[in-house]
Amino acid sequence: GTARLAAERASGEDIARLRLTIAQQRAAIPDFERFLERDMEFHRGIAAISGNPIFSSIVEATFHWASEYYQPLVRAPGAEELTLAEHERIVDAIAAHDTDAAAAAMHAHLSRANQLYSQLIRKD
Repeated sequence: GTARLAAERASGEDIARLRLTIAQQRAAIPDFERFLERDMEFHRGIAAISGNPIFSSIVEATFHWASEYYQPLVRAPGAEELTLAEHERIVDAIAAHDTDAAAAAMHAHLSRANQLYSQLIRKD
């Protein structure tokens, strides 16, 4: 729902901020901590654009809860470029104000993360 609402409400400035965050995240690939900070900034940005403070709270709670498992997910070999490509698809859909495509792109992005998360849990 967050990406769907963001696609409805995003301004040109909102889109520019999201694209800048992706560029900063790409530049941060060698520095894992910075990469992770930009990843969280991206998701926080979408939640903020949605205009629903509950979504912002959910994003924060999710990052807090998953922090133990989140780092290995984005640190998996090749995951950085995949994450960035997924982020770009999400922003492209938001920029086009295509609510269905934005929701589908976010769902695909989060589903991939959930699958990796599940694999990590099964290894433990």
